[in-house]
Amino acid sequence: MNLRPRILLTTGLLLGTLLAGLYGFASQQLAEGYRRFERAQLHLHLEGVRRMLDYELAGLDAVALDWSAWDETYAFMREPQQGFLDRNLAGGALGSISIDLMLFVDAAGRPVVALRERGAPGSLPAPVPGRPALRLVEPLAPADAAEVDALLQLPALHAGATLPVRGVVRAGTRLLLVAARPVTTSLHTGPARGTLLVARELDVAGLATLAELARVGLAFAPEAPTTALPPDGIVEAGDGEAPPYGLLALADLRGGTAAVLRTAPITDLREQAAAAESSLRRSLLLAGGLCVLLLLWVLERQVLRRIAAFDAVIRRIRGTQDVRTHRLPSAGRDELGRLGEAVNDMLDTLALDHQQLVHAASHDTLTGLANRRRLFERLETEIGEAVAGGRRLAVLLIDLDGFKTVNDTLGHAAGDELLRHVAQRLRDTLRRSDLAARLGGDEFIAVLGDVDSTEDAAWVARKCLAALARPVPCADTTATVSASIGVALCPEHGSDVAGLLAAADAAMYAAKQAGKATWSLAASGT
Repeated sequence: MNLRPRILLTTGLLLGTLLAGLYGFASQQLAEGYRRFERAQLHLHLEGVRRMLDYELAGLDAVALDWSAWDETYAFMREPQQGFLDRNLAGGALGSISIDLMLFVDAAGRPVVALRERGAPGSLPAPVPGRPALRLVEPLAPADAAEVDALLQLPALHAGATLPVRGVVRAGTRLLLVAARPVTTSLHTGPARGTLLVARELDVAGLATLAELARVGLAFAPEAPTTALPPDGIVEAGDGEAPPYGLLALADLRGGTAAVLRTAPITDLREQAAAAESSLRRSLLLAGGLCVLLLLWVLERQVLRRIAAFDAVIRRIRGTQDVRTHRLPSAGRDELGRLGEAVNDMLDTLALDHQQLVHAASHDTLTGLANRRRLFERLETEIGEAVAGGRRLAVLLIDLDGFKTVNDTLGHAAGDELLRHVAQRLRDTLRRSDLAARLGGDEFIAVLGDVDSTEDAAWVARKCLAALARPVPCADTTATVSASIGVALCPEHGSDVAGLLAAADAAMYAAKQAGKATWSLAASGT
């Protein structure tokens, strides 16, 4: 029997048995269920308020990121200029981005300038020693200065702080939502030149806006909770007779509690619960709940666990891009078992196709040697490792002498056969750790890693000349070619791919001009 009818039949039998046996069974009063519903709604309200606070803080953090990771701000923190304030922060600019306070602090933890939205920007009353005083449009009031002094106690604004923070701070009589980020360039590079802090006051009007967004009545609690707060900062309150309300503690970034929010009492549903009470309804609800649990248990055992295993394997394949080692579980003689087998067969085919594609993308189809793409990737890696490790590598640029004559006299098929023989002789001559590649036509390259001296490269070049000079059987006859080899070493003749290949190319042409069938070392300074 297939999986689906087996689950449906098992579930139907279980439901019928449980509903017949539990019919008439008395459960707890429906009013208690309503009460639990009330408290669940309370937690939903409180979580909604927390999410709205997080949303507001995320918005502040986005503003702080926009201003802190800006090249103009970075330049301003290096050398404060009045022009930056006039261009960007004058004329109610803070109000346009819903910011009440913006504070610039240098890398030593000293305030550079503070701006308060009050129709015009203001700055700290005392200039920073060693820096030019900025023209004040409106100095901060004493209460604002005290507020700034409280903010400067945040660890995120101390000297050497580089981590972004956001949260709630009680600064004097004001409750502030703040976000601070290190000042870097627009590419988020450093070193950080201080910290930018933006703040928005959470007053009664702001709390009303927050309550409207969260769709729950909110007020500042006049009293602190009498019991310790749970880890999520949410507590329930109520005397058992009146409808419950919630308390949400806002942690201060400096430690302790900045404020406590209180929700309005939720609607009392006890009367409706008492009116809806009946033995039959309680029995059916209880039976239905148990049946749902059993149904979920059956689905977990028969379907969900296996689907989860499928999902885990597929996620690993997506994460690692490896279709060779991961396979779906295929146990069982049902649809899921057959599905696992089919997907595994497809993965086997995909792995084989992928392997073939990777090989074709990095190898020359005629000779089987590495192609230009793989050559340049390998060269870049080898050069980087050689330069970093203080080692040498050598490049041998090999151009066949007389290959055109073979093509013209014996035909292109014979020329292709000759190129395949040349490729095999290069493989046989080089070490397993070296790379032989075909640039195109009758040009080849050998990359020799970890070369101790110029003589090592010269010895390999002579071996290649000898190997390639032997007659090659092709087209029912034999053909003889020679080679001109240009040798260049890294780092003497170049420390990048283009420079090294150019040096080897120049050396190869020097070998040809010297009469061919020889090798030449790149000139110093090439």
